[in-house]
Amino acid sequence: MKYLNLCLSVIAVVLWQTNTYATGFSNPLNSMEVAQSFVGTHIGTDLDATAETAIFAITDGQVCYYKADAAGYGGGSGSCAVDGEVIFIRHRKADGNYFIAQYGHIQNVPQNYQVTTFTFNGPLVNQGEQIAEVGIYEPHRDCTPGRDDHLHFGIWNSNNQIPMSNWGYGNAYYTNPEGCWVDPMVFLQNESPYVVYTTSWHTQNPNTVVPLYPGQTGSFTVSYTNTGNTDWKNSGGVSNPDYIELRSCNSSGSVVNSWLYYSNWINAQRVVAPNASNVAPGQNAWFVFTGKVPSSATPGTSQNVYFRPYHATGGLINSWGGMHFTVYVVPYYNIQPNLQALNMNSALWQTYY
Repeated sequence: MKYLNLCLSVIAVVLWQTNTYATGFSNPLNSMEVAQSFVGTHIGTDLDATAETAIFAITDGQVCYYKADAAGYGGGSGSCAVDGEVIFIRHRKADGNYFIAQYGHIQNVPQNYQVTTFTFNGPLVNQGEQIAEVGIYEPHRDCTPGRDDHLHFGIWNSNNQIPMSNWGYGNAYYTNPEGCWVDPMVFLQNESPYVVYTTSWHTQNPNTVVPLYPGQTGSFTVSYTNTGNTDWKNSGGVSNPDYIELRSCNSSGSVVNSWLYYSNWINAQRVVAPNASNVAPGQNAWFVFTGKVPSSATPGTSQNVYFRPYHATGGLINSWGGMHFTVYVVPYYNIQPNLQALNMNSALWQTYY
């Protein structure tokens, strides 16, 4: 059920086993089972896990609040009462609006993420980054031994600040102009994270002037780093929303037919996909291809030939750095003689001599 940013909820009990949703969100735990659903007065989903289990950010975001002694987040009461840790991270949805994810009953939060005053401009976190561990939770009210370790995972579906109390229990169906808590299971299955398609030039080879004569082919390599927040794929062509390839362009970045076009390219504008099947954020994509100088090229001249990555969903990726190869068209008299052709007094030797 899709709630379209309205504060509605659906009661669901689901085994959560995959690491990433088709919508693009990651799970906060590698392997999880729902212990208690979002229902009634429980305004989050409890995910069963043992203490010290790693907790991960579900998508890119910014830490907006951390509390080390949140009431009830360690379990127990009276002489057995233990306050616990909770962290809130603000994330962005595909439609541009924001939400805040709550991760409670936790421990070992990195020092730089312990933001004790609410802010929308806290430290950045990356999707899949470990942000904490599941903490020790003692549920018993009479000091008898027992453990019920779990992660309390909540979603505040709003551009506004979270309420500063009642983070675990309240009214799951309460709405107000500031926002509302929604079923996190349903949210992650029906919303999508804001996707960033960016890159930076990594390296190229050759990285100096390339001498080639008219009609000669040469080998070229260029590498770009995936600085966005989604994987790049090398298969499926433009019908695959995660597909990426190298395209020919001019110095302004507009796609053009390439001066170096070779017959094994996809076409005169589409060069090649990366050699790796998957390029995750932070990894480098390597584009290796053959280029051919036109037979009609004027000897003694130079040509700058530009290339940039193209993503099936993100289009031409910005921050490509104006990457280009400089090819010097070698005059025929600079070509090393072919002795066999010389001895045979061939037309080839006569042409290039």
